[in-house]
Amino acid sequence: MQKSQLFFAICVLTGSILAQRARLFDNGNCTGIPLAETTTVEHYLINSNAPNVTRGTRVYGIWEIEECQPAENFSIYCHAEIILDYDTTCHPLTMDMPYVIAMSSRAYELDEPNLTLYGEPGLNSTFQNFLDTRPTTRISQWQSYFIVGTKSWLIYEEPDYKGNSTCLSPSEDVIDRGYGITLVMEGLDVMLLGSVRKTERNCPPEGSGGSKKIIPRLTILIGFLIVTLMIIYK
Repeated sequence: MQKSQLFFAICVLTGSILAQRARLFDNGNCTGIPLAETTTVEHYLINSNAPNVTRGTRVYGIWEIEECQPAENFSIYCHAEIILDYDTTCHPLTMDMPYVIAMSSRAYELDEPNLTLYGEPGLNSTFQNFLDTRPTTRISQWQSYFIVGTKSWLIYEEPDYKGNSTCLSPSEDVIDRGYGITLVMEGLDVMLLGSVRKTERNCPPEGSGGSKKIIPRLTILIGFLIVTLMIIYK
């Protein structure tokens, strides 16, 4: 698997990555017409809240968003666990439901927003934009977008729609976590699907780092050494 195919895979919860399959339904509880599966060749527009699929769907774990403290008049979230050197900076995002989160960018056009939070379904009412500052040299272009709404996903544990299945429906599990897809285009369309959830763990505010914790420890160590030397040479 190429690194670019895991460009937005975050927080893999298991040791192995399963090539699972998923279907997107137009109704909750995984009922109605499946909008997307690996056998389809139809394309859906982004503003229809459905993915563009021409090849396969693979599930690569869970995108995890973590609440940071302190929060200043809004909830601050950051990525809790990352792979492939993904940016760990805390980004301010208000997550009051219902929101549609859309994300898109193209290589060599890093000035264009790669994350747009929409306050209304249908990708309307732009709420906030973020820029991508990471180099993207291995992909021709990619798009990512998270969907929270009336759609539902049916996830299979094994390829070819086999094994146990789990329905991600717009009930409490989706309200708490959300769900989303990432479309990576490298000549062939590849779609990665994952969940988004809020956690209770804290992460440091922007601008803080682990090096600040070292200074008090060094001060204590130096003081201890000075006292020890004074006792020895007294």
